[in-house]
Amino acid sequence: MLISVIIPNYNHSKFLQTRFDSILNQTYQNIELIILDDASTDESVALISKIKNNYSKVSYFVVNRNNSGSTFKQWEKGIKLAKGELIWIAESDDFADLNFLQIAVDKFQKYSINLFFCNSWVVNGSNQIIGKELEGIHFTKDFLIDGYSFIQNHMILDNSIYNASSVVFKNPLLLNEKLYLRSDFKLCADHLFWITLIKDQKIYFSGEVFNFFRRLDSGVTNIVGKVNSINERIEVSKFLFSINSNFVYLKKRNSDLTYIVIGSSLSLKNKIHLLTEIKKMESFLNFVNILCRSYFVLIYNRIFLR
Repeated sequence: MLISVIIPNYNHSKFLQTRFDSILNQTYQNIELIILDDASTDESVALISKIKNNYSKVSYFVVNRNNSGSTFKQWEKGIKLAKGELIWIAESDDFADLNFLQIAVDKFQKYSINLFFCNSWVVNGSNQIIGKELEGIHFTKDFLIDGYSFIQNHMILDNSIYNASSVVFKNPLLLNEKLYLRSDFKLCADHLFWITLIKDQKIYFSGEVFNFFRRLDSGVTNIVGKVNSINERIEVSKFLFSINSNFVYLKKRNSDLTYIVIGSSLSLKNKIHLLTEIKKMESFLNFVNILCRSYFVLIYNRIFLR
């Protein structure tokens, strides 16, 4: 099984050698590299060029003239270039255990899955471990699960597949499926993308740590609550509702600038948690809850003008 390794990079020259070492020394070597630089202003391009010249499996090295403004645009470009049956988006500041791809391939060959992901150590800029990515969600042991159940239990309130570097998935374009990747999103495109990949499929999670997720003070990981996050959450919830009407649906009412959460599959506690998270993103007033048959509706009035 050929794996297309997509490496989107922007100003991560400090971490590139570690990233490439953890790819080029994988025990599974049936891979191609697609390297995408988003107009870096550091030494990234020079460093990547040097690495590329010493490695024959680089299929593409594309340097943007202007910054795209979204890592998800780089994801989309890479997926469209990928020839592999499987895809690994290896973010340029992360790194992996050298057995990561072999473990993933073994699961794809043993089970009929569309996506594999594993637990991750969270590291800082100096490669020091500062925590485990999924310890708060209680993912500790391996499990095989159908996508619908995983979405219902772990993808409605939040995105439980936090880090793309921990994921290997089947190439949707080789399966003649629509590439449902909102490259115009700044924050939630991965959440929506994972849902579309797994909704009718099975996934496998490894509780063992094969990925090292770098958490820095700046970057996409730490911009929760910034521009358009609410609208993106709405789009994710619309897609969830299209899968099953019992999934939560976050709807914006233009007439009075309110947000409504509808859905009978969530507990009252979880619905309140969802709206509390939204409240953290933007300030809301006049919290009202209305119990209506099997649906619970939560309404916040926005104080921000669009």
